[in-house]
Amino acid sequence: MNDQNEKDKKQQQKPGSKKTDKEKKAHEEQLSEMVKTIKSQNEFLLQQIGHILQKFNQQTDLLENNQNEIKGEFKRFQTGGPQRAMAAIFYRLFRDLLKLMNQLDELVLLEDSGEHTREELDWIRSLKMLHGHLEFILTEWGCEIMDISPFQTPFDPDLHEAVPPEEEKPTHKPQGKKIPEGTIIKVKQRGWILQGTILQYPRVVVK
Repeated sequence: MNDQNEKDKKQQQKPGSKKTDKEKKAHEEQLSEMVKTIKSQNEFLLQQIGHILQKFNQQTDLLENNQNEIKGEFKRFQTGGPQRAMAAIFYRLFRDLLKLMNQLDELVLLEDSGEHTREELDWIRSLKMLHGHLEFILTEWGCEIMDISPFQTPFDPDLHEAVPPEEEKPTHKPQGKKIPEGTIIKVKQRGWILQGTILQYPRVVVK
């Protein structure tokens, strides 16, 4: 009789056990897919960073190898017809470098965008060093960052480019102070100027 009871218990437990195994297997498969997705995203990020580093190194090598020669030519060709054409070439070079700077501006912010692996943090810190180096080169050549103070600087369509806010909350909003309409509340992309000529208009969010 006892043997029969034990057999009945095992038969009752068996379907439940199969169901648990199924759920466990589905859970393991789900975790496996999540790991694959995270790994794929990390590999894509590293590829993008490597591509940007390669382009950055090519541009900085070009500048450093020809710095003295180009500076002399730039001073010589600042005025006159053909000279202005030559100056335009230099402005184009700076604008190309600023495209790299914009990418680096965004990438260095990744450090505060969530948790990262040790390898990712090492890449980001390397990018921050390159970011500082490129900014130093640009300022050494006379490029200046356009001065904008969020919540203080009024929007000027001749100097600034307005962009949609994208439902972002502005940072460091002064407490208890009313912000007038038409005031810049956030800088999305920095503006640069060289000898009175705007190389890149700042992209800003306006109240």
